[in-house]
Amino acid sequence: MKDLFVKTSNYVAFEAGINKALSRGAMEATNVLVYGPPGTGKTENIDYWAVQNDAIHLRANEGWTPRQFMKELATKAGIDSSGSAQALFERLLSFMVGTGTPLVVDEVNFCLAENAAVMEKIRDFSDRTETLVIYAGDERVIPKIGRHAQIASRFAAVVEFKMASLADVRLLCDELAEVQIADDLASYLHQQSGGRVRNIIDGIAVAERIGKKTSGRVGLADCEGMEMMFDWQTRRSAVVKAVRKAGQ
Repeated sequence: MKDLFVKTSNYVAFEAGINKALSRGAMEATNVLVYGPPGTGKTENIDYWAVQNDAIHLRANEGWTPRQFMKELATKAGIDSSGSAQALFERLLSFMVGTGTPLVVDEVNFCLAENAAVMEKIRDFSDRTETLVIYAGDERVIPKIGRHAQIASRFAAVVEFKMASLADVRLLCDELAEVQIADDLASYLHQQSGGRVRNIIDGIAVAERIGKKTSGRVGLADCEGMEMMFDWQTRRSAVVKAVRKAGQ
């Protein structure tokens, strides 16, 4: 399988949200929120964007405090994390003003504990430096952020990540597989995966192994009896049943 990042419809929507934030009218509206259910590729997409744009990517943890956030940010930035919280804040502030480095925070749900103390600290940085901040979380984060007007008002864009469409599956097959995957197999992968990208990629890998042993083109009939993917949440395997041929 090719080692490529595929820009599906979710990434296109994400880039549009970033562009909206960068062209904002209110300079304090520096935040973008990405949300959606597991399996939609939030982490993979924001990580790719972070690498391409020299952003600092942090993953929030349960029990995160403002000081822990600052220490992790300092470590990623290569800044001394010792001393008082105020001294650390000043060093980080100087770094962000000087570099304009964007900040990406995954698992934002963990930033909302203790009256959103961590998000308030991040807001303190972004308000002073006009730094672009991208947050990612699940659907539950929307009403939680909405309870904090000062934070919610800083979002220039909110992007919903959805399950992969059939067009996304076709694109993934075309760009990742080293064999040609027929439309009937792509449709099968879309249906059986429920649009979960991880499962789709598992199916593409199986199809690729089959295609390399045959003609290089693989359709649904070629995969008869094969387990294309396994969903650990439902404990369900997707095994291709016998395909009825025309006239039978």
